[in-house]
Amino acid sequence: MKASSEITDFFYSSHLFCLRVAADHETIKSIDFISAHTAKSTPLPRNVRMLFNWLDDYSGRKDDAGYSIIFRTGGSMDYPVSPGAKKIVLDMSGYTAKALRLYMELVNVSAGETISYGALAAKSGIPRGGRFAGNAMAGNRFPVIVPCHRVIKSGGAVGNFSGGVDIKRMLLNHEAGGFSPVPG
Repeated sequence: MKASSEITDFFYSSHLFCLRVAADHETIKSIDFISAHTAKSTPLPRNVRMLFNWLDDYSGRKDDAGYSIIFRTGGSMDYPVSPGAKKIVLDMSGYTAKALRLYMELVNVSAGETISYGALAAKSGIPRGGRFAGNAMAGNRFPVIVPCHRVIKSGGAVGNFSGGVDIKRMLLNHEAGGFSPVPG
């Protein structure tokens, strides 16, 4: 039986934030901050369940290195998905190769760390690309999981954020408290 490719909205709530997650059976399509939502989404497809588990760990300041963030740019999945794998597959279709390089570099910036727009661009092979990095962060469809809140201005100012500057500051403060490894 073929999995449905219908996009459905799922809702996640924690003490930090409420999110609307658009997903089909294979990939996460987008994540948006919302003001509030109390109803739990059920049943959850495996990819959404993995994302929600990751978000639970994040909200509880737990660092589980067992998750893999997979950027899917189109076509069918080109990697094996074992039943126990903790893979979160993001639909990155529509992004340019330059933006993808930025996002791939950004997922390596650890919780509690920040990087400037210019430094992120330089690490991604885009010299003098600070403005491009800022525009790419504004177009990030996956806030929190692709942690654009960790990108700040070169002078140390927080800069803008899709969820609002107050949420960006809250996320940075949350991460500054440190994360504990998940026993494995």
